Amino acid sequence: MKNFTLALLLTLSVAGTSMAKDRPGAKGNTTILSQQFFNSLKLTEMQFIRIKNLEKVREMELREAEAVVASDDLALYVADIDIRFEDSLLKLLRADQKAAYLEFKMATQKQEAVMQ
Repeated sequence: MKNFTLALLLTLSVAGTSMAKDRPGAKGNTTILSQQFFNSLKLTEMQFIRIKNLEKVREMELREAEAVVASDDLALYVADIDIRFEDSLLKLLRADQKAAYLEFKMATQKQEAVMQ
């Protein structure tokens, strides 16, 4: 039951970040794949909480950037925010989770390149 609850919360948090696809610089959204992937990572409760907090900080930074930065420079700021988010995320994951995450990321980038 605990794993189901965590998986549900993680799914909801990933779905919440799907709204970011309307922002400049955001890539095509693979929400269903992301949900399935994060569920398969088997995050601990603490990892899930920390990732959720990272997502909140990222969303706050994105809103601030949208309010302050000119539209021409917004894509650069969004990219910087995403890089910092990913670095923090990788620090939270175990070695096997990092490898799986990076492998998944490479596969989705290749898939996005093919679609373009």
